[in-house]
Amino acid sequence: MKNYYPRTLIVLLMLCAGSTFGQSIKGRVLDADIKEGVVGATIKLDGSLFSTSTDLQGNFSLRVPKGVYKLLISFTGYETSEVQVEVSGDVTLPDVLLKEAEATQSDIAVAVGTRSKVSRTKIESSAPVDIITAQELSAFGQMDLNQILQFLVPSFNSNRQSGSDIADHIDASSLRGLGPDQTLVLLNGKRYHQSSLINTFGTRGRGNNSTDLNTIPVGSVERIEILRDGAAAQYGSDAIAGVINIVLKSSTDGLSGNLNSGIFTEGDGLHLNGNANYGLLIGKKGFLNITAEVLSKDKTFRATDKIYVDPQRVKFGDASYTNSSLYLNSEIPVSDRASLYVFGGISNRATDSQGFTVYPDSERNIPALFPNGFEPTIGSDIFDATITAGYKLQTESGWSIDLHNTFGKNSVQQFARNTVNTSLGIKTPTNFDAGGYSLSQNTSGISFSKSIEGVMEGLNVAFGTEYRVDSYGITAGEEASWKRYITPENFAGGSQSFPGISPNNATSRSRSNIGVYADAELDITKSWLVTAAARFENYSDFGGTLNGKISTRYKFNDKIAIRGALSTGFRAPSLPQVFFSSTVFDVVADENTGKVEYFERLIANNQAPITKALGIPSLKQEVSTNISLGMSFQPTPNVLITLDGYSVNVQDRIVLTGGFDATDASLTKIFNDLNVNAAQFFANALDTRSLGFDAITTISSTIGKGKLNTSLAFNYNNMVIDNVKTNALLKGKEDNFLGKRERSLIPNSAPRTKFHLIFDYKNEKFFANLRFTGFSAIEFVDYNAANTSPVRYDPKMTTDFSVGYEITKGIRANLGGTNIFNAYPNKHNPNDTETGGMYDPVQMGFSGAFAYMRLNFSLK
Repeated sequence: MKNYYPRTLIVLLMLCAGSTFGQSIKGRVLDADIKEGVVGATIKLDGSLFSTSTDLQGNFSLRVPKGVYKLLISFTGYETSEVQVEVSGDVTLPDVLLKEAEATQSDIAVAVGTRSKVSRTKIESSAPVDIITAQELSAFGQMDLNQILQFLVPSFNSNRQSGSDIADHIDASSLRGLGPDQTLVLLNGKRYHQSSLINTFGTRGRGNNSTDLNTIPVGSVERIEILRDGAAAQYGSDAIAGVINIVLKSSTDGLSGNLNSGIFTEGDGLHLNGNANYGLLIGKKGFLNITAEVLSKDKTFRATDKIYVDPQRVKFGDASYTNSSLYLNSEIPVSDRASLYVFGGISNRATDSQGFTVYPDSERNIPALFPNGFEPTIGSDIFDATITAGYKLQTESGWSIDLHNTFGKNSVQQFARNTVNTSLGIKTPTNFDAGGYSLSQNTSGISFSKSIEGVMEGLNVAFGTEYRVDSYGITAGEEASWKRYITPENFAGGSQSFPGISPNNATSRSRSNIGVYADAELDITKSWLVTAAARFENYSDFGGTLNGKISTRYKFNDKIAIRGALSTGFRAPSLPQVFFSSTVFDVVADENTGKVEYFERLIANNQAPITKALGIPSLKQEVSTNISLGMSFQPTPNVLITLDGYSVNVQDRIVLTGGFDATDASLTKIFNDLNVNAAQFFANALDTRSLGFDAITTISSTIGKGKLNTSLAFNYNNMVIDNVKTNALLKGKEDNFLGKRERSLIPNSAPRTKFHLIFDYKNEKFFANLRFTGFSAIEFVDYNAANTSPVRYDPKMTTDFSVGYEITKGIRANLGGTNIFNAYPNKHNPNDTETGGMYDPVQMGFSGAFAYMRLNFSLK
C-alpha cells in the first residue's frame, strides 16, 4: 500500500485532467458598489447538480454541452443574481454585479438539522449552525481538519496528545466539552464511521473512541456545517453534543489546489502539504469531483528544563506522520427525475511517536544492547476507507426518495520500535509487530420527504429507516511483543514501553441495529416555524430506545428572531467499549528490599468473568436531555449577532474505571478464584450537567476599495459531575471506581471559556488575515497523587497572521504565522504530568510559533 498508493493518486489525477469536453461559459462577478471581484461566489446551473466558484479576481469558467441555461450567482451577504445564456460555442458573459443583500453571513442554505426541501439559511434554522467555507479552511496555517476547526469554532476542541501511546496518532475532538464519542459526524449527510482505537492511557476522552476527522482531506471539502444542538432524534446514536456535516466539493471547473509548507520556530515539525482537486462535467447535469492530498509532518521535541533531573521522557513532543488520501464526489442523472450518486475515499497514515525513556540502569533495559539506555518509539499504519452509493428519485407527486448504502472501515496496525523484550535477553528483537484493531460499519437506508403546499404557510414531512451492522476486531501481536519468558532473573516481558496485544485479548465481534424515524417542519405563519422529530432504534445487544425533539423559531421582524429546542438523545455503547480488553505487566519494587516484582493487570471487557464477578452490569446506552434557547439580531444589513444558551444533561456516561486488585481484602477471594491480580472496566458510571452559551457577531464593512469582514465568537461551557455510580459490592470505593484525577479531567477536557476574533481584509489583489484565540484557565488534579494542589494552566491567547497577493490570474501566494508570539501553556514538573513532559495537552498545545507559506493555483 505504501509503495503504490501515492502513484495511484497521481495517475488518476492525470486521467481526469485529460477528460475535458464541451463549451465554456466564462465571466466575472463583481461587487456592485466597489466594482471589485467577489471571491468564492457560487455559480450554479439551475436544475443541475453541480456548481463552480470564482477565483480571487471574481472570474469563473464552466464547461457545458450546447444548450440554454439559467445561471444562479450567489454569495454570502449578496442578493442572488440570475443570468440566461444560450451556448452554441464558447461564451464570455458581461460582468455580473452583485448587490449587498439585507442579510450578511447568512445566505448559505444548510443541510444539517433539516430534511426540508425548502432551503433555510443558518439564521432561519430553529437550531444554531456554524458554516465554515472552503476559503475559511485555508485562511491560516493549520493543515488538518482537527487543528483548523480548533482555531475557527470556539465550541469545538481538539488537542494533540503526547505520551499517550497510539492516542498520539489519532486526535480526539469534541463539541461543548462533552465526550469525543458524543458528536456525530456526517459526510454529505450520511453517517461517517468512528476510529477503531479506544483511548485508554493518559488521554482526554479516556474510555472513548472518536471519529478521526483527519482522514478526510481538507482539499476535498466545500464547507463544514456544525449543528450545535442535540439531534439523536433526527440522526440516531452519538448526536448528543451536536452534528458535524462535511460537504464535499462538487465543482466542475477544472484543476485547482494548494502547496503548503511550514516549520515551527524551534526548527522542527516541518510540514509539507499538497492537494489537487479536479472537477468535470458528466453529460449535461452530472459531475465528478476528485481530490488527492498528501500531508507529512516531522516530530517536534520540547526539551525539559535542566532543573528536572531524569524526566520520564527525554524526547517529548508531537508525533510525525505522512497521510495520503484520495476522495471523490459524483452524481449522474439517469433520467429527468432520477440520479445515481457515489462519494467517499481512502486514506493511509504512517505515524511514529516517542515512548517513555528507558534509562541505562532500568530493570527494563538490556545494557549489553543499549549501554546508554534507549528511546523507544511507537509506530502505526492507519487505514481508513468509506464509500456511499445511492439512488435519488423525484416522483411526479412531489416525493423525494433517497435509497443509499454507506460502508466505512478504520484499522490501526501497531508497532513497537527501538525497544526490547527484556526476558529474551540479548536474543530479543528490537522491533515488534504489536497487533492492531479494526472497526467497520455498513449502513443501508431509504428516506422519503415531501413539501406540502396549502397547509398554513407550508409543511414538509419526512420519514425513513436505516439498518446498520458494526464489526470490531482485535488482532494479536507477534509472540515476543507480549510474552514474558520465564527466566531465573525474573526479567520484564513483552516489548518495553509499548507491549503488544496478547492472543487472549484477540476477538472478532459484531452487532446490528435498525432505526425508523419521522419528522415534520411546519411554517405556521411566515414568521413562525415549528419542527418535530422522533426516532426509534433497536440494537441487537442492549435493546430499544425512543427519542424525540421539538424546536421552533419566531421572527418578530426582519431584524430580530428567537429560537429554541427541547430534545432527548442517546449514545449506544461502542463495540470497542464492550469488547476491548488488554493485558499488561506492571512493575513494582519492594520499598524495603528493592526487589522487583511483576504482576498482570487487565482492562477486562464487559463480558469477562472478572467483570461479572465484581457486579459490573452489561453496558447500556447513555441518555441525554438537551434544552436550547437563542436569538438572532441584525441591527443593520452588515451586522449579525447570535446568542444561544444550552443545557445538556447526560446520564449513564460510559467511563473506563480505575483499578481494583487482590490487595483489597473485600475483593481478594474474587480475584484469587479467577487467578487475576488487578483489573479495570468500562461501566455506565457517570451523570453530568453542562450549562453554556455561544455568542457570535459578524460585521462586514467597506474600507476604501477593500472589504473587511470581522467576526467575534465566544463559548462559555461549565460541566459538573452530578453522580458517580457504583454497585453494592463496590460501594464505598468510588475513588477507585473513578479517581479524583479523572473526575477533574472530564469537566476540564475543554476550557471554560474560549473566543476567536478574526479580521479578514481584501483589496484588489492583496489580502490579509489576523486572528486572536483566547483560552481560559484550566485546573485539574495532578498525575502525582501525593500533590494536593491542583495543576493550573493560566489563561493564554494566540495570535495568527497572514498576508497574500495574487501573482497572476489563478495563482496566489501567502505567508503567515500561527501563534506568532510563541505562547506556551504553564510549565510543570514532567514527573507529575501524564505526558512525561512539562506540558499537558491543553489550550493551544505545546509546539510554539509556526511559520508557513502557501501557494494556491486554479487552472480553469
